Amino acid sequence: MLLFLRRANASKLCLFLALVLIFIIILYCNHLTPLSGDDYCYMFSFADGSRIQQISDIFPSMNAHWHTTNGRVIPHFFVQLFLMYPKTIFNIVNALIFTLYIFLIYRLAFLFSSFSVQNQNLLLLATVFCVVWLLSQVFGTVFLWLDGSVNYLWCEVIVLLWLIPQVLHYSRGQTMNIGLEVLYALLSLLVGNYAENSSVAAVFLSMVFLALTRFYRREKLRRWQVTSFIAMVLGFLLLAFAPAELLTKIAKPSLGFMVKNFLSVLLSYLKFWPLLAFFALGYVLHRQLELDRDTRVLCLAFVAASLAAQFVLTFALYLSERSTHIAMLYLLLACAVLYRPLFETKLQPALCLVSTICLCFTLYWGYVAVDDLRVTHYRYTYNEELIQDMIRSGEAKLHIPYIIPNTPYSDFYVWQYIRQDPNHYINQTMSKYYGVEEISGYFFYLD
Repeated sequence: MLLFLRRANASKLCLFLALVLIFIIILYCNHLTPLSGDDYCYMFSFADGSRIQQISDIFPSMNAHWHTTNGRVIPHFFVQLFLMYPKTIFNIVNALIFTLYIFLIYRLAFLFSSFSVQNQNLLLLATVFCVVWLLSQVFGTVFLWLDGSVNYLWCEVIVLLWLIPQVLHYSRGQTMNIGLEVLYALLSLLVGNYAENSSVAAVFLSMVFLALTRFYRREKLRRWQVTSFIAMVLGFLLLAFAPAELLTKIAKPSLGFMVKNFLSVLLSYLKFWPLLAFFALGYVLHRQLELDRDTRVLCLAFVAASLAAQFVLTFALYLSERSTHIAMLYLLLACAVLYRPLFETKLQPALCLVSTICLCFTLYWGYVAVDDLRVTHYRYTYNEELIQDMIRSGEAKLHIPYIIPNTPYSDFYVWQYIRQDPNHYINQTMSKYYGVEEISGYFFYLD
């Protein structure tokens, strides 16, 4: 039996089947997740308020968005693009990207040539998925909500793709030709321009890799490292100095405001305490077992990037749990990189126990989450039918029940389905979407 489990753990087929299962789970969750909040806003042009109907409508909309809302024109371009089509298309694409996200975190732990006893580890892949499922503070907002997924999940996937050449060069000295160098510079530009705190963390981590090459490895910097860094900084400057960013994202430089923000950011970061505890213990054990020093150095770089991504929010005008998720990603990367070599030591039974505990908790919270999503979807469908009945009967002012989820796996957990005040911008954009005078909400629990 033990031999069978070991073979299954190292099996490429089992790994592939696990990825297929992850895809199916997230696809179903995406199916149960309706549009909400800003999704309705992005259906309309920021330039003239008209409904986005073709790709050419998005460009003037994003130009106005850059001046009035925020500088994230790349992710919001794709938000408006997907909102033009049936949501099923987004559901499939997003489930694929989530599956890629889990696989990339897992695979980055295998990019070191210094240990290669086992090339596959199904338990590590499953543990990565479990940690993401359990520790993501607002899972529905980051991974399932259309606008949120494009802004946060997709951003993290792009960061992981950017990391692969950096880690390969650090661990194996691999470089790239001129064609790949140009493509990598464009990818770095995208990373720098995608989102505020993730861009800051990526610029910081890029500087760390430059320092590791020059001072830790004592090697000359490669041209692609310099060009990619310059491209990333350029992308970040285009984002940071967007007119809307200067107005809506940067906090006023008062000491009291900064202290309050810092404490809020610190408390939010401590919610990742299981990862912090695992990293601290894993790092000590890794050192005591005299395993590869380069691995520990890379893990410290990831933790430093995590801190940069989190505590730059001290200077933000407002804080949200979804903005802290990039910090969790870097912490998870550090833990995954430590997990892999420790699994090949006498600590394997202990790591199997940790992974089994994570799986048990995930099974429970997975059932709770999917059940909550099903109930939320049912109530949303009920409201859609109610709205259509009201419209057919000639009503112009709609009064519809709230949808209140029980878990953060629903996108309504952060973005309320509807507000009581008909003048709230979400209510107004929903009114515009349905073609009625106004919409307001009230408490009503549907059995």
